Amino acid sequence: MKVTKEIELGGKVFSLETGRFAKQAHGAVMARFGDTMVLATVVAKEEPMPGMTTFPCRWSTREGGLRRQDPRRLLQTRSTPVGKEIPLGPDYRRPIRPMFPDWYQCRTQVIVTVYSSDQEHDGDVLGAVAASAALMISDIPFEGPIGEVRVGRINGELIINPTFTQLQTSDMDINGRRHR
Repeated sequence: MKVTKEIELGGKVFSLETGRFAKQAHGAVMARFGDTMVLATVVAKEEPMPGMTTFPCRWSTREGGLRRQDPRRLLQTRSTPVGKEIPLGPDYRRPIRPMFPDWYQCRTQVIVTVYSSDQEHDGDVLGAVAASAALMISDIPFEGPIGEVRVGRINGELIINPTFTQLQTSDMDINGRRHR
């Protein structure tokens, strides 16, 4: 069953959709803001890893087969194709990893894929929210959800999830996370 939830942020629609993509994953959510779309999928092994002292979790992302670059330079340069996964940055891991219970030791994989980019909205905020939502709808124990936005400031006005163009004139770029 397809389920879509939408909210307006800064005059634009932010949506989360599940039930249409990656149906074999334990959880899959497509996040969309503008014309940037990011799919987060999560899977986990049913049995815990024997003798593990740390949480065995693999984090990775695919950005449309393009190497991630500094968003401020994205409009000025071409991205380089790489054709392999890129380790997921701390922007995703930092707020999500502590939300797994200490007793949980099953091998888990979180994959975030940028499906489309409008070259104006960064997929990092979308990826974190989509990964959190995918974990929440799965049967994987997760003490979330988390929320995340980017805040810019132009001429003293705060802007939620500013575009790359707006960030060029912004005197502030804060990526804020909120845990439940």
